[in-house]
Amino acid sequence: GALGGAIVVLAGNFIKAELIILIIPFFGILMSLLLIHLNQQISPMPEELNQHSSQQSMIERTLQQLKILSKSKIIIWMTISLILFVITRRILEYLYQGIIYPEHFTDSRDRAIFLGQYELVANLLALVLQLAFTGKILSKLGVATSNSIYPGLTTLISGILCIGFGFISGILAHFINQEMRNIIRTPSHNLLFSAIPEKHWAISK
Repeated sequence: GALGGAIVVLAGNFIKAELIILIIPFFGILMSLLLIHLNQQISPMPEELNQHSSQQSMIERTLQQLKILSKSKIIIWMTISLILFVITRRILEYLYQGIIYPEHFTDSRDRAIFLGQYELVANLLALVLQLAFTGKILSKLGVATSNSIYPGLTTLISGILCIGFGFISGILAHFINQEMRNIIRTPSHNLLFSAIPEKHWAISK
């Protein structure tokens, strides 16, 4: 989050909003490529992760597991993908919260009312979509393909913003950035940890 915020601050000071949009499809495509590479990993977790001495203390065991995990391709690619995901979210959030909405609602009270209305409608819609479609999408497409949906939608909305930078495209960007994260990105990303032994989930995260 701090990294994404820092990039937005720097970009906002030195780059025009129209050019900041172009960063988003680049990160979206890069995330998709990372997921494709991740899907090709045959043995995602090193076997030595499960090997430790009973004589080791918890700290020694944790340090050993961190050292082993740092050599795991799945952990490396998931980490890079997560960093790009956070940066992309912060850039999108800056575009609609920092530029589009303030330009459309010059009065802060009107903007607050709109955001309340948005949260009400968007969250109800997200709940319906998640209950009706998320499970079916994950079952039919699988974890790897489902993880590509969010980067694909992010790349798509960046193209829409480039063509028509306005209120409607800002709402779409808001919905994809916030609600689609809960609808499809978070469930599909969490399933990636199925490739990691359950007792190692906490240290992996």
